[in-house]
Amino acid sequence: LDISIDPTDFPANGPHRLVLRARVRTAGLTDSWELDLPHAPFSFEFDPLLAVDALLAAADDARADAFARAVRLEAPPGRPDGPTLLDLGPEFALRDPPSIVIETPLPCDLAHAITIEFEDIPGRFSAGPLVLSGQGGATPSAPESRQFPIGPAISLPPGTLDRPGEHRLRATLTADPELGWADPDVRSIWPGTIVTEWLPVRVLRR
Repeated sequence: LDISIDPTDFPANGPHRLVLRARVRTAGLTDSWELDLPHAPFSFEFDPLLAVDALLAAADDARADAFARAVRLEAPPGRPDGPTLLDLGPEFALRDPPSIVIETPLPCDLAHAITIEFEDIPGRFSAGPLVLSGQGGATPSAPESRQFPIGPAISLPPGTLDRPGEHRLRATLTADPELGWADPDVRSIWPGTIVTEWLPVRVLRR
């Protein structure tokens, strides 16, 4: 059951109290009857000072360590139908790009912007969003792995890479609460920056 609340229907911020009155009735039976279910009251109020960063959780060292252990960059397994390519601009492409792998459950959700960088090359480059919520199926005794591809395309400024071949790459996840507000399942976002280990990758000339 989904019920939408229009703030313009309420003259003030609240608190407001609504009561759900539900009724069931028979259908397709010989007898016809109706029954009122118990009323379900609930309260709410509107916050005129709610800020975008209100989704950010509090940071602490213990949870920072948990996120550092749970997030990694991982190369894909070999594909029988050939390699996949990730565009890096008009000059180069990344062969078999790695994915960000996250072990859940985590202490809170992720709504982060992904950037990548190449070792010994200045700059970080946008590589898409990452939103992780709805971790109810995973428990510490039964963890689950989730994969998030980088991309689908990464536009490097001309001259960023001077050659194809093997490079080392890592990813950085930076909290972006606006991504969290777009997902109704996000409850709180880890505010810290997460940096993966370096991973060898192969760059091809287009």
